[in-house]
Amino acid sequence: MESTCGRGHVLRQRMVANLPELWELPPPKTDVGMTVDDVLRARNAAEHRRLVLDWATRLWAVWVSHRMTIRTWIKRALPD
Repeated sequence: MESTCGRGHVLRQRMVANLPELWELPPPKTDVGMTVDDVLRARNAAEHRRLVLDWATRLWAVWVSHRMTIRTWIKRALPD
């Protein structure tokens, strides 16, 4: 699977061009046990990467009830 990190601006342009109707999703009430502040405390690039992935994984897990909605928005915004 190709990384999208270097293509962020292209993906943003495609999403804006095909922006689906969005609505506010109620945030989960579950605390993921860490915040961006924890990531900012990384002592080096490897630790930063590990903390970002850990934070993102935890955050995605608590948004489980909205995953289908989010995936639908992405598919509409980024058609093949």
